[in-house]
Formats: sequence, C-alpha cells, structure tokens
Amino acid sequence: MKILKFTPIQHTTKGLSPIPRKIIKFDQLFNPLPLMNPIPQARIADPLSVEKVKNWNVSELKDFFCGIVYPDEIQLDKCTRIVNVPLFLESHLDSIDRHNGNEIYEPHLLRIQKLHDLLKTSDN
Repeated sequence: MKILKFTPIQHTTKGLSPIPRKIIKFDQLFNPLPLMNPIPQARIADPLSVEKVKNWNVSELKDFFCGIVYPDEIQLDKCTRIVNVPLFLESHLDSIDRHNGNEIYEPHLLRIQKLHDLLKTSDN
C-alpha cells in the first residue's frame, strides 16, 4: 500500500500590498443604513383601539329581517353560500350591533347588506 505524502504550499505575499480590512461594528450588522425610500409600515388593526368611524343603521336592518320570510339556505354571491340563514342573521346582526361603526367588523355589515339587497330584489 502506497501512502500519499502532502506537502503544504507556502503562500507568500511578497510584492503584494496588504489587503485593507474594514472593521464592522456589531450594531452595524443588525442596523443597516436607512433606505432611501423606506417601505411603508402596514397598518395593523387592533379591535380595541379602532375608533368608530361612523354609525351603521342596524335598527333598519333588524326591522327588515324581522318582517320577512327568508329561506333556510341562499347563495349570496359566486363564492358565498349561507347554509343556515337564521343563524347567519343572528350572529351577524349581533356582531354589527355590538361593534357599530368599527371598521374591523365591516365585512359583517357588507354581507348583511348584500343579503338585504338580494332578498329585497327577490321580493319585488
């Protein structure tokens, strides 16, 4: 069996100028220079701190839904199907009544209004 013998190569810097080294502080690694056009911060909605923008007219919606007969199940739009309309109305009306004007709960209001418009047009 033949054993290979390795000889280390001597690196020389003879005739070369030394490489300038820049010292980087630790906080520079984690605190980069500010960007020229900083990315805008996303608005995070906190349900407790959101101010009421406007009052929604919940009483009119409650009156409308108390005075009509509605189906047990309905297709609200292409992507939304309500399979239990009474439960949907109870939960959504309660939610928009409690959080009246809070923009976090605006999707509840929009779904109720969409159902209102759909049932109003089917009545006529």
